[in-house]
Amino acid sequence: MFYEKKGYLNEDFKIFYLSDNDFLQYDFHYHDFHKIMLFLQGNVTYHIEGKAYPLEPGDTVIVHSGDIHKPVLNDNSTYERVIIYLSDEYLDSLCTENCNIKNFIEYSKSKNANVLRQSVSMHSDNLKNITGRLIKNLKSQDFGAEILTKAILTELLVALNRLCLTNDDDKLFGINISNSNILSVIEYINKNLSEDLNIDLISKEFFMDRYYLMHLFKKETGFTINNYITYKRLSHFNGLTKTGLQITEACFECGFKSYSTFSRAYKKYYNTSPSRVLD
Repeated sequence: MFYEKKGYLNEDFKIFYLSDNDFLQYDFHYHDFHKIMLFLQGNVTYHIEGKAYPLEPGDTVIVHSGDIHKPVLNDNSTYERVIIYLSDEYLDSLCTENCNIKNFIEYSKSKNANVLRQSVSMHSDNLKNITGRLIKNLKSQDFGAEILTKAILTELLVALNRLCLTNDDDKLFGINISNSNILSVIEYINKNLSEDLNIDLISKEFFMDRYYLMHLFKKETGFTINNYITYKRLSHFNGLTKTGLQITEACFECGFKSYSTFSRAYKKYYNTSPSRVLD
């Protein structure tokens, strides 16, 4: 089973205000851009890369580019949120010598956490105010609304960075209710993509029965170990080619043992030839 890429971003950013009353079911999916969700209300558990977060109103969910994720609606409560798509190129364009606007993404990665709990922060009122103005402006037809939306988005990004830079405290993050063994397995896989990785090796590394590990991984994440490894290697390949590394070098750097194996996996996953990434 491979996971579908959902949402497309052909510009710097996109912002949506959504409110659903239907008891919808979502599949695991991924994006090739960063996603921020400002959670307003609902009874939702958000699953990201084996982690599960019961959300609280005011939470900010940070989904990094390539992360496999989905929300799980626990009942038919209104699911209200603001969704923001951000390209790496756009974030890079906002960075200056003294201001790295991507700090909040790097901070989230360093803490291996995806949900900022604003309620514990001295900046929570400010973030709530910014979110309210952003929603109001998204609904507006007034002159300059599009320009103002971009300005408020920049203000939001600055506020999120300040939140991370002034709070070196695990209380800043939403509670993760995931299985710690599976999180360790996921971390091990992502750190060793260029090495030999298979179920037998991983089960020995973590002193777990291979069949129990396969069952638990599928239960906790929604996908098999082999498919997860393949997806992460392909995602890593896409990142390496952006640095100028040649296709053949990149495929071996990602842990594929032959170009033909890599090419088949790439075509199956992306429905295109790997050479197209350099077009």
